[in-house]
Amino acid sequence: MQEAPPSCLIIRPWWDPDLAVAGFDPRSAYVERYWLGVLGPSVVFLLRRLSRGLEEHPSGFQITLADTSRAIGLGGGLGRQAPINRTIDRACMFNTMRRGSPTELQVRAHLPQLNQRQLARLPLAVRSAHERWQNEQQAAGVRHLEPIRLPRAAATREPSPPPRAA
Repeated sequence: MQEAPPSCLIIRPWWDPDLAVAGFDPRSAYVERYWLGVLGPSVVFLLRRLSRGLEEHPSGFQITLADTSRAIGLGGGLGRQAPINRTIDRACMFNTMRRGSPTELQVRAHLPQLNQRQLARLPLAVRSAHERWQNEQQAAGVRHLEPIRLPRAAATREPSPPPRAA
């Protein structure tokens, strides 16, 4: 029998120095306009909420899963298939969060630009808007990193240890 999901999680930042320079804050217009169609609204709302918490508590903080779930409109269920746990699993699948341990969740401080495969799944109007945005960025001389292309195995690799709170 599998162990029940924890009722509380410690939230820690997942810092990537390259993305800090050329990535996008999870609360940015880029994430809302372009990542939303890839991640879904529940993941984006959770990313925004946890990012705000990390801004207020940079070394990390603790959440009660049921309260957080209710706060973003997912109800208070905590079973393995509860919406909040499926949302966290989806965020991990898209490499925007990762589990440091069963009771720790690491949240990316910045997200990369969408890759071509992700863009291809978006509606034509959103893809066109993204292309216009890229052209405007290039014309203005703004440089962003190329989208991250991780090997499939990277998503299942053991995460590096989280930073320790001072």
